[in-house]
Amino acid sequence: MEFCEDYQNNLRISRIQFLQILNQMNQSSRIFMENVKLITICKLKKELYQQKKALTKKEQTIKVKEMKIRMSKQMIKYQLKKKINRFVDTQEQNYKTIQNRLEDQIYYNEKGKKNRFEEVSENCDTLDSSDYFYIAKILSSMNRFEEALQNFDYAISKNPENSDYYYRKANTLQKMNRFTEALENNNSAIQKNPEISEYYSGKAISLIEMNRLEEALESLDLAIQKNPRDSRSYFGKAITLKKMKRFDEALENYDQGILKVSENSDFYHGKANTLSDMNRYEEALENYTLAISKNPENSTYYFGKANTLNKMNRFEEALENFGTAISKNPENSDNYRGKAISLSKMNRLEAALENYLLAIQKNPENSDLYAGIANTLNKMNRFEEALEYYDSAIQKNPENSQYYQSKAQTLKQMNRFQEALENQDRAIQKYPEDSDQYNGKASILQKLNRFEEALENYCSAIEKNPENSNNFAGKAQTLYNMQRFEDALVNYDIAISKNPQNSNYYGDKAKTLSDMTRFEEALENYTLAIQKNPENSDYYFGKANTLNKMNRFEEALENYNLAIQKNPENSDYYFNKGKVQSE
Repeated sequence: MEFCEDYQNNLRISRIQFLQILNQMNQSSRIFMENVKLITICKLKKELYQQKKALTKKEQTIKVKEMKIRMSKQMIKYQLKKKINRFVDTQEQNYKTIQNRLEDQIYYNEKGKKNRFEEVSENCDTLDSSDYFYIAKILSSMNRFEEALQNFDYAISKNPENSDYYYRKANTLQKMNRFTEALENNNSAIQKNPEISEYYSGKAISLIEMNRLEEALESLDLAIQKNPRDSRSYFGKAITLKKMKRFDEALENYDQGILKVSENSDFYHGKANTLSDMNRYEEALENYTLAISKNPENSTYYFGKANTLNKMNRFEEALENFGTAISKNPENSDNYRGKAISLSKMNRLEAALENYLLAIQKNPENSDLYAGIANTLNKMNRFEEALEYYDSAIQKNPENSQYYQSKAQTLKQMNRFQEALENQDRAIQKYPEDSDQYNGKASILQKLNRFEEALENYCSAIEKNPENSNNFAGKAQTLYNMQRFEDALVNYDIAISKNPQNSNYYGDKAKTLSDMTRFEEALENYTLAIQKNPENSDYYFGKANTLNKMNRFEEALENYNLAIQKNPENSDYYFNKGKVQSE
């Protein structure tokens, strides 16, 4: 299709050029010289405009006269040579001709901004709507979006019934994050030609970015209805359903897309991301591997695989995949950010900070990177610095609810509970449908011993997202603090069923069982926690405490030593070990 389009474009350009030659051949030499002179003057005006601050009015006049004489000769030779060779140009020469016409057209646009469009438009009569449209597409591909929009508007003004002009204009507006205007043009395209499935898919993209997900689904369903063979519509629908946490339906649409185009690596990647969000990590890894086998040069696939390995606490493997992602695309800041997250989870915090700083060098406007540094500083107990970086993240993106929540959690650790609640409420205000925000508020209320309110917020979190295991774990912890141990165990079991890879759930369940004097069961769960994450010193400490209660002192000492080995900075480990040794 791209070849055909380029071919048609070249034919159209050649037709225009041929008509110009015929027209000029029939004109008198006087008219030809006037045209050449007019083009020369236009180019001189552009240069003069750039130099006007440095030249006096008299100097400008002299320079214009000198340049007119010199450039007139050059332009006459250039135009004659161009017309003689026009039809024997190669593809590359045709492209250069297009570029020359493009630069002239851009200059005319700039003059139009200075209210001189009427003068210039007389020289553009040979361009029809398709020429403006073609120029606009080139400018858009060059990321010169404002100029592209001007040319789309010229094309539309010459032919307002062509639906494709509105569709392509909408695509450019989407690249500029001007989604409301993009949506208007999506609707205009559909109004002009309601039978093109691509227009509905394009409309869905605008709606997705505006978080109008139900409307996006409706538009994608219409796209599928218009053309059920277009796999892209299933892909868009799957992405939308994933955003709505409707994971099973998302998987169905990814599978539909794969049936249509089995070699499209993006479908396997999208399916893998969804499976990862469902905590079906092994299946996710299988699909990341399939995506990589289809397209081994796409760094995003290694990035996604590494994120899943992070969730499985397979940090060394995660680092390897982040390293591969960086080697494939060293300019993508997300790869350094992902590596930093792995290093942070391995408590290699200085190395994590280094990678966050590398990421910021690549993309200093990415607010997530500042939030990542703040998270790392928070783990290092450098709370004041963490707050500064959270504020930087909020300044760059004040609409991201997660930043307010993370700031609230840091304030909670600093025992500044009222400020923490204020920031958590801002987070809920920004994104009231996000279950994590209610979870965060509940954790602050727990610290204030306002357990009933905490339970209410955990219930709200579960209502918003019943698949999030953290909501049940948080509720279990609140019930534990209320001495409602049996209810706590029920919720820990639900959390584990939702996410059996999370070591903390086993550790917290073990602590509850130990407090209920169900020591053997407690030991079993501490062992499971250690299997899931052998680097967490608290699990060895909890296991040691349980063994101590069972009068198994030698084993208790072994586990205290392991806890100290993992984290030699925690004084509690030495204190409890000393108590056992003194008995």
